[in-house]
Amino acid sequence: LSFQTPNNLTGTIPLEVGHIQGMTHVDLQYQKGLYGPIPSTIGNLVGLQTFSVLFAGPQFGGVIPSSLFTIPTLEWITFQYNEGGFSFPPSI
Repeated sequence: LSFQTPNNLTGTIPLEVGHIQGMTHVDLQYQKGLYGPIPSTIGNLVGLQTFSVLFAGPQFGGVIPSSLFTIPTLEWITFQYNEGGFSFPPSI
């Protein structure tokens, strides 16, 4: 799943994103219309290798789900240049 150009995605990331089989990369760039937190179901993406959020809008943020950090194949996490705030969970 890669959205690297502004394509006006709006709303929240649905919980069902964690049920997509075979997803290896999540790359969200320049998505100013996203809001709310990253769903905890993101941790169900057992083959995920990279997760990147760059230049997101002011309403997208919150505590990064701890489930993201339990994915054994995850090699790269990036949160940069976002207007909203992301924070690590207390367990990290």
